[in-house]
Amino acid sequence: MGMDKGARMFAGVDIGGTFTDLVSWDGERLRIHKLPSTPSSPERAFFDGLEGGGMLDSGHVVHGSTVAVNALLERKGARTAFITTAGFEDMLAIGRQVRPRLYDLMVEKDPPLIPAELCFGARERTGPGGEVLVPLDPDHARELADLVARRGVEAVAVCLLFSFARPEHERMLARELARHGVRVHLSSRILPEYREYERACTVAVNAYVSRAVEGYLSRLREGLPRRTALEVMHSGGGTMSVAEAVEIPARTLMSGPAGGVVASARVARASGHAGIISYDMGGTSTDVSLVSGSVALTSEGEVGGFPVRFPMVDIHSIGAGGGSIARVDAGGALKVGPESAGADPGPACYGKGILPTVTDANVVLGRLLEDDFLGGRMRLYPDRAREAVSGLARELGWGLREAAAGVLAVALAHMASAVRVISVEKGHDPADYLLVAFGGAGPMHCCELAELMAMGSVLVPPCPGTFSALGLLLADRVRDASRTLMLPLGDGALREAADALEELRGEIAAAWGSGAREAVFEPALDMRYRGQSYELTVGLSQSGWRVDRLRESFEAAHLDRYGYRLDGASLELVNVRLRARVPSTVPVPGSDPSRGAGRASGVARAVFGVVRGGLREERCALIQRGDLGKGDSFSGPCLILEEDATTVVPPGWRGEVDARANILLLRTDHGSRER
Repeated sequence: MGMDKGARMFAGVDIGGTFTDLVSWDGERLRIHKLPSTPSSPERAFFDGLEGGGMLDSGHVVHGSTVAVNALLERKGARTAFITTAGFEDMLAIGRQVRPRLYDLMVEKDPPLIPAELCFGARERTGPGGEVLVPLDPDHARELADLVARRGVEAVAVCLLFSFARPEHERMLARELARHGVRVHLSSRILPEYREYERACTVAVNAYVSRAVEGYLSRLREGLPRRTALEVMHSGGGTMSVAEAVEIPARTLMSGPAGGVVASARVARASGHAGIISYDMGGTSTDVSLVSGSVALTSEGEVGGFPVRFPMVDIHSIGAGGGSIARVDAGGALKVGPESAGADPGPACYGKGILPTVTDANVVLGRLLEDDFLGGRMRLYPDRAREAVSGLARELGWGLREAAAGVLAVALAHMASAVRVISVEKGHDPADYLLVAFGGAGPMHCCELAELMAMGSVLVPPCPGTFSALGLLLADRVRDASRTLMLPLGDGALREAADALEELRGEIAAAWGSGAREAVFEPALDMRYRGQSYELTVGLSQSGWRVDRLRESFEAAHLDRYGYRLDGASLELVNVRLRARVPSTVPVPGSDPSRGAGRASGVARAVFGVVRGGLREERCALIQRGDLGKGDSFSGPCLILEEDATTVVPPGWRGEVDARANILLLRTDHGSRER
């Protein structure tokens, strides 16, 4: 369990849409490796990266993958059946009757994940308190299982009404379906919480992506040495075993982005920063998350329009990355993304593609050097970038430089909107937070994004281009469990909550075995005012098991979230939650002392003024990040070069290296609160 201290080397492998990133820790130093992803066969990049980075003999590998989310978004999952209580077969199609666009009279919803012909009803009924109203006849269960099996399905999602209160009927169906060799996913096991549609949708997604995830992890397991331990990052910001990932594959939907947020929080905390906005710009997308002390989790996440009610890191993602394609729409407006050139063919400057992308715009503006990409291991083709952007410029009637700057300005506007969603729209002023920039493209745009958001400081961590892979190593081993109680808050409800938490602790101990002895258990309660539709999660401590203190904690959280509280109103205890955590043993990187380095290793010419206006080409100092040590400082304009990223420092910014090997960039003009 957790990171085995006896392992010779730890490796984190994060497969993204454009690049596969690897980071290893051998007990003394970090090593990184980066290579293009292989979308048609993701495991090829996994093994090529381990071999090319000298990490194939790692004793412990942690993996973040897009296999589950790709299967869901591309609708390439298993042929899945859905069984629910008779009369509710249309549950997945009806959903919550929420319109994607409220005033669009011609709106069309995406079809449900499981078609109507594969949705079946079981003649049974359980009440909200767990009372059996209509028993499930064993003969009917057997006949229903036979009928489902004859449809040639590969997986079955079972979600009976109120099965979280009494799971026996679901278990009976599982026994009958098991006779036919299909994989069965029970809502009472995967998500024993109320809200039938969300629970049904979660178990349906879990069943749908199961074949892709299980097959992929089997291939990884077979290709790794037998002695290598393999763990998988999950959406909740922790790692889990392969067996757990196969059981609940939907937990891996947001595994890659979660690693970056975890790394941001740990590195920032180690450097003395509490409030941060993590900014991960890769080749395909940009992911942002606000962290106030600890990583924010949500149980109300959606992936591809489907509610998935597992605790997951609260991340907002948009289709804006280095590979985002720029085009002119029918009205003559410049658009960037969400379509991406991906890894194949990639941006035009990679040598295969012909369409202009954000990366090509950076090459045209001199911010990305042709002979320094991936430490010189990958060649760039500036002429192809200029040709692609020239075509865009002709359509717009602009000059080459203006078109490239326009592409960056539109991409930055999209990213600024994403930051506002997780900050301003939730009552937070971005200027009060530190921007932590990473991903292959994040450091190239971080200062200009900070200017747009009136943020005065940016942190660029070590190995920013492979930072999410580092997050896989820094992440704790985590397992979450929950159960619905739905009781009025009182001493009796707290006794039932304590009993339920003890049962959940036993379930985790049974799943983890002896490794559970290392775990830290973190209980919490979902609470709400009586009559409310949604609840807030309140953490529990040993001193918090009192009705009055729980009320105080809930009402303080309600005031913070919604701006008001209802003194004296009745409260309900909805769900109990338990998170078990085994801390990672991999340390946050430190910095070498200054060797008087930081002097320019060369000069280049790059264009600035994308945000402030007045495009101008300026001489830039070129600084090798490997030459920087603790205490070194520099001023813009300059480019900080390293194997996995380039940091663009515009005029009006200065930087310094802290004790944790981070580059802290500070704005020196116009004031940090300029709008």
